[in-house]
Amino acid sequence: MAVRDANAKMNKANAARALKAKQTHCKQGHPLSGDNLRIERDSKTGAPRRACRACRNASYQRGSYKYTAEQVETATDCIMNKGMTIAEVTQRRGDRARIIKFEALAIALSKDPALNNVVRQLLHSMPTRNCGHGKERGSQNLLVTCQHQKLLR
Repeated sequence: MAVRDANAKMNKANAARALKAKQTHCKQGHPLSGDNLRIERDSKTGAPRRACRACRNASYQRGSYKYTAEQVETATDCIMNKGMTIAEVTQRRGDRARIIKFEALAIALSKDPALNNVVRQLLHSMPTRNCGHGKERGSQNLLVTCQHQKLLR
């Protein structure tokens, strides 16, 4: 009986995956192909999933990622003066609280090109160290080894 229930659950999950794989457009009608396609990691399972770039950009424009000037100042101070990485500033770890959401930091840095350049130069000059994902980060491969360096592109 337990094997049959487990098989039923697996079949249901596979059916849902198959439906998502056949999906050609997002809920807003944008195509899930070409430049509009983003491959993201599911926050719970870590599995790759397709996402709509136009919807993500619209979300940024609506200002769904609220932040204060104090959060941006604290985050950049931690990055520039305390040697913290972007991952350390934007993620919770144990007792350490998140200072600012990654998306909010990315928006703040995109609105202030001078600050973005300072942070970029500083991160490129940092010695190799672990970025929190178990991957080593160095100045020559900074943008490809850690997903939290996306905002520097």
